[in-house]
Amino acid sequence: MRRPRGNHAQSVAYAGKLIGARVVIVMPEGVSRVKVEALKDLGAEIVFHGKVFDEALDYAMSLANREGLLFVHSTNEHCSIQGGLVRCT
Repeated sequence: MRRPRGNHAQSVAYAGKLIGARVVIVMPEGVSRVKVEALKDLGAEIVFHGKVFDEALDYAMSLANREGLLFVHSTNEHCSIQGGLVRCT
C-alpha cells in the first residue's frame, strides 16, 4: 500500500506484479490519465481520494491500517534500496 510520489508508485506496482502481491495506490483526483493506465497495466488497484497529495496520504495510511496492508512510504521507508541492495534499518 502506498500513495504516489513521482515514479515510486510504478516501482511498487511492478514489484507487486513480480511477486503476485496486491498493490493499492491512493492518488488525489485529477492525476495524469497516462500514469493511472500504466499502474493499472501493472495490476495495481487505484483509489482516488482528495484534491491534494496530503489528503491522499492521510487516506492511504488509514486504508492500510483498516485493511491490514503494508504502507510503503515513498521517501521515509525503513527498507530502501541503496546502491542496488535492499537495506532495512
